[in-house]
Amino acid sequence: MTSQATVLVQRYLRGRGNVECVLSEWRQVASGSRVGYRCTAKFFNHKDVTVALWNITIVFYTETGAKLGSVEPGTDYDTNPRNIDLPSRVSRDKMLQVEGPSGGDLQQWTENAARIVLRADMPGGEVFSKRIFKQ
Repeated sequence: MTSQATVLVQRYLRGRGNVECVLSEWRQVASGSRVGYRCTAKFFNHKDVTVALWNITIVFYTETGAKLGSVEPGTDYDTNPRNIDLPSRVSRDKMLQVEGPSGGDLQQWTENAARIVLRADMPGGEVFSKRIFKQ
């Protein structure tokens, strides 16, 4: 198979299926002068190839859709994930967590947000976006 044909087959396989995600509620975890938030993400890749999510952020929006701010979450295995690899047809659970000073931007964004969204980039210029509900 030529390299051009290989690329076309890979693009076709990446385009089929979708990435599913079920998120738990955004929960506050306080510890003294710092405040943290976390949620569990259960990913399932329905595509026929491994897919990576990168530039993973939690974005906070007002009722009018204005962006309050964003933060890169840590996970249960890494304090600053650059990407999450999702093998084909395999479930993967990740604990997404962020932390900041009590009364700081993170706490204000969470309290004032009408909508919180998990956002990440995907191959082919796709954007993964899933709403997180507050507890």
